[in-house]
Amino acid sequence: MIVLSQHGQSLLVQWFRQVVTTTRSLLTTDSPVVPPEYLHRQLTSQFEQYDRQAMHIGGSFLDAYGEARYAMIAVADELLITTSWSYAQWWQEHLIEEAVQGTHVAGEDFFRRLERILSERRTSEYIEVAKVYLLALLLGFQGKYRGSQATATIASFISRLYEYIFDRPYIAGSLARPPSENLSLFSAGEIPY
Repeated sequence: MIVLSQHGQSLLVQWFRQVVTTTRSLLTTDSPVVPPEYLHRQLTSQFEQYDRQAMHIGGSFLDAYGEARYAMIAVADELLITTSWSYAQWWQEHLIEEAVQGTHVAGEDFFRRLERILSERRTSEYIEVAKVYLLALLLGFQGKYRGSQATATIASFISRLYEYIFDRPYIAGSLARPPSENLSLFSAGEIPY
């Protein structure tokens, strides 16, 4: 069951876009007037809201959301700790992953979960989850591969996700354009869902 947002887009993809938008807005907030604790709570609250909505929808969507949620959290944390943002060190010590998931292993677990998703039978729910993971990698999530020479590994994951989602081989450069600041890469009109 694919749950669509009011804009006709997958709800999981919409939530991912909202998390990235919120995260990017935090990166522009370097004001000492707005403490990082407030910003942390703002993002944590966003996940709590999604949790409630997912519980309300229930069914197979809840499982799919759990997988997508992990990727969303991993991307948010990585975006905030790998930049020159003045609160990056504070965030490293107060990860959303730790607050929401109770873990501190997203850099590795992201890829374990990704492998599991790619080995699952293609269902509409897992195709939507795969879209979230693909967007995460296209936005630059590297996790345990950050700083290494793992470009080929990341490219392989992108190719495999593309094939899983669209059921056809990935051709380098076939994604129309790189992700933009407003994440319009996968708007409803550009790529069929």
